[in-house]
Amino acid sequence: MILIANGTLLMIQNMTWGGKQGFQEKPAGEFFVPYHEEASLSTVAGAGVFGTTHTERGLTWVEVALTGHMVPQYAPSAAYRQMEFLLGRIDSLTQTGSFTTQMGNSTVR
Repeated sequence: MILIANGTLLMIQNMTWGGKQGFQEKPAGEFFVPYHEEASLSTVAGAGVFGTTHTERGLTWVEVALTGHMVPQYAPSAAYRQMEFLLGRIDSLTQTGSFTTQMGNSTVR
């Protein structure tokens, strides 16, 4: 799994977009997946810091620990959080607020 991640980062460092080559800073942000208290067994999944993320010039890198390409199967809550980001429901993957679809959440856009 680490070879694929490092290979992708190497490719990004050799890619030019937005007038610059590669990331200007090392990806170091903590990818946070919120805790939740819903009782449904279908929502039981991990929470907390799940890996590393970095966004620069419109490109976002997310590395979820211990998943490889099977994020939705091995870390469904992390996959769901990434989907919230892609849909524009949250501003950053380092954000520590709750899921936007959680009951009682007033931050739904």
